[in-house]
Amino acid sequence: MKIIKKLLFLVLIALSSLFYAFITSTQSHTLTPAQNTAIVFDLGGVLFDTDRSIVLNEQIGKYYTIRYALLHISFSSKTMKTRWFAVLEQVAKNNNHTYAFHNEDGTPLEVKDEHGSTIPSYMLEWMTGKRSNKELFDEIVFGIQALKDLSYSDKQFMINLTKVFLPELFVASRKPIQQTVALLKSLKKKGYPLYVLSNWDKESFEKMLETYPEIFKLFDGYIVSGIVHLAKPDPRIYKELERQFPHAEYIFIDDQKDNLATARECGWNALKVKYGALQKKKTKQAIMALL
Repeated sequence: MKIIKKLLFLVLIALSSLFYAFITSTQSHTLTPAQNTAIVFDLGGVLFDTDRSIVLNEQIGKYYTIRYALLHISFSSKTMKTRWFAVLEQVAKNNNHTYAFHNEDGTPLEVKDEHGSTIPSYMLEWMTGKRSNKELFDEIVFGIQALKDLSYSDKQFMINLTKVFLPELFVASRKPIQQTVALLKSLKKKGYPLYVLSNWDKESFEKMLETYPEIFKLFDGYIVSGIVHLAKPDPRIYKELERQFPHAEYIFIDDQKDNLATARECGWNALKVKYGALQKKKTKQAIMALL
């Protein structure tokens, strides 16, 4: 009888151990995404798009836009932006402004916009937050006004484009991409840690936090160029996110191939979306395929 009781006791212990192991493994599996896989979002073109009506009506002005387009046979925003970049570079040259981001070895780091165009030095400095936006804006405006090869209306058009440096107007001209917001909410409910990794100036980003608290509360943290003084595609800004928010894996969502290439070099999974046109269902499926 004693032997039988002893055997039953051992069987109960074994069953208890198996049950405990099962429960533990189930909980561990359930928590794995939240503990180990972080999903990192860019802002411009991924979470926020340009509100063109605000840009046209409140920033540039219809009159100057139409006049410039007709005089220069320039009807695409890409062409206008390219010419604005050229003006900013001319002002920088006249002012001996040579600001640049640098790689770890000290070489200049080329940063591009959503069209693949190299960003001018003034915009690079704007991204760092080392000088106030107003100071940079005033310096550029003075430089544009001093250019001798631009008409008055062309100068005004370029000055109005440069108002993007002013936080209030810049933030007013951004609008959330609702498909991305819905995706963030869905991922948040599933327990995934969410982060921002963006080239964005400090003053405008702080204004964005105030303007869209319901969106940014979905994130567990953010790394922004104007705060950390680094910029994509420099690998160090990715490493800074890893340092501040350590996880076993990262999935990065961006609209620029150079930024995605560096993410992959850092060992991250990377997912490209078309600027301002994220499709929630397809993007979510692509994210899930990477998990």
